[in-house]
Amino acid sequence: MKLKQIQEAKLANDRYAILRNPD
Repeated sequence: MKLKQIQEAKLANDRYAILRNPD
């Protein structure tokens, strides 16, 4: 897995977590 793919996956996961748990 390339670093760029890891970074993109992390951003997507963070965005999903924010949608699931808005503060």
